[in-house]
Amino acid sequence: MFFSKRGRNGIQPFNHSTIQPFNHSTIQSFNHSIIHSFIHSFIQAFKHSIIQSFNHSFIQAIKQSSNQAIKQRYHVFITIFITFTKDRLKIPYFLLFPLSLTLALTLLFPLSLIRATTFLNHLIP
Repeated sequence: MFFSKRGRNGIQPFNHSTIQPFNHSTIQSFNHSIIHSFIHSFIQAFKHSIIQSFNHSFIQAIKQSSNQAIKQRYHVFITIFITFTKDRLKIPYFLLFPLSLTLALTLLFPLSLIRATTFLNHLIP
């Protein structure tokens, strides 16, 4: 009498038709939560990989373009420096390249590096 329910014909034992809907709903909710969490994690991983690849390609493009700009500026600066020092200061040719390279690396490179890092820091949250 412990496992019983009241039906049309009086008291009936707790049978398979009573337990089955409970088991079915429990299993369905469990399956639903597992599938939902799997799909959610899969979508999150997919979104993360897309965002990461976009950020990486965007930053690489900016680095390349800024490197090109820096190279062009240095090329123009070194050309002007060599011409000026050769004509005005009468410095021998064998000293021109080390002097211009030293000047470019000590004065201009840190300035453009600071400028590039400041620019990139504004892009990356």
